[in-house]
Amino acid sequence: MDNGYLKLQNVVIPKENMAMRFSKINEFGVYEKINLDDATSKISYITMMQVRAQIVAMASQALAQACTISIRYSAVRVQGFDKTGKKEKQIIDYVQQQHRLFGYLASSYAFFFSGRRIMENLKSIERGIIDKTRSVSKNQIGDLHASLSTLKAFCSTVAAEGIENCRRACGGHGYLVASGLPELLTTYQQNPTVEGDNYMLSQQTAKVLLKLLQAILSGDDSASVEWAGCDAFYFVEGIKEQSQDPPPIPINNPEAAIDTTLLLKILKRRSSQILIEVGTSINEGLDDGAELSEVWNDSLIQIARVSNAHAAVLLMQSFDDFLKSNELTGEELIAMRQLACLFGLMVVERDAGDFHDILDKAGIDHVRKAVLLVLKVRSHEERSDDKRT
Repeated sequence: MDNGYLKLQNVVIPKENMAMRFSKINEFGVYEKINLDDATSKISYITMMQVRAQIVAMASQALAQACTISIRYSAVRVQGFDKTGKKEKQIIDYVQQQHRLFGYLASSYAFFFSGRRIMENLKSIERGIIDKTRSVSKNQIGDLHASLSTLKAFCSTVAAEGIENCRRACGGHGYLVASGLPELLTTYQQNPTVEGDNYMLSQQTAKVLLKLLQAILSGDDSASVEWAGCDAFYFVEGIKEQSQDPPPIPINNPEAAIDTTLLLKILKRRSSQILIEVGTSINEGLDDGAELSEVWNDSLIQIARVSNAHAAVLLMQSFDDFLKSNELTGEELIAMRQLACLFGLMVVERDAGDFHDILDKAGIDHVRKAVLLVLKVRSHEERSDDKRT
């Protein structure tokens, strides 16, 4: 359904038929804004944010469906021969196909855990405000807005790209309507645009994070208290750490890189580093006499980078929190831990240029080799694919 438009000429709409919850027109035709109490305005804002949380959850489901189709196809389809020359190989046996698909499977789980966490948080806040059992600060609301803006943008972008790549991974079968992929792809492609274009949403995230950066760099100790419990709280320590010019994080071998705690530390340092770079660039432009709008426009590419970096931290954090929640045991827990590591490792592998002074060259090489080690645990990934549906 398109938004459409309606043009009226010489038509009078009775006041009782106008939606006037937040603003109104009086009997003299004068526009008036209604001053809402703090709780009402926050609840209305939270309701709007829930739509973006639902989009994050939808990204998980749609990407999981595409992964299920493509991974199952790859297990059935055979091409080429094994080393004996007698038995044909499943195309899922090719490392390139595993690398192509299992990263998206890991992402679908990361999206699921993040979407679930943030939706539960929104509902808890809403209930608390209505029952008057919980107070919510402007910083907390701003933090939620920043998280949902970046998660909506990141997850829907990756899901749209992932569905298309899953389709391509199925060869000619993926082009057929019978595969289910063309309909899934075309149905999903609206999501990077609805509820805010993804390129625009990164600016919403950056505004909140730059406000926090300014508070920390100004020496405002209240930031540690006011932002406690917020998704962006890790920046408080991260920015202070960056001021001390920390050495590269050591990774001694590929096996050492397969660690969610280590990967989370790496991603957080990257996020803090890019935020400082953006803030410094904007301040330098303003010091040179440029207008804020001009400096902001020149910084948009960097702003998108900090938004994506923050999203990766939130997704990895949600994945790690789930692993520590004791909801799974045995082989299921092993499979989830492998996928969590694969998600983090592939973020570092894909954006290796961002980590050139967070990891040394040997560390980045170990990350690349660690990806291959995780991919070798193929049976876990395939069973995890079945679990998603």
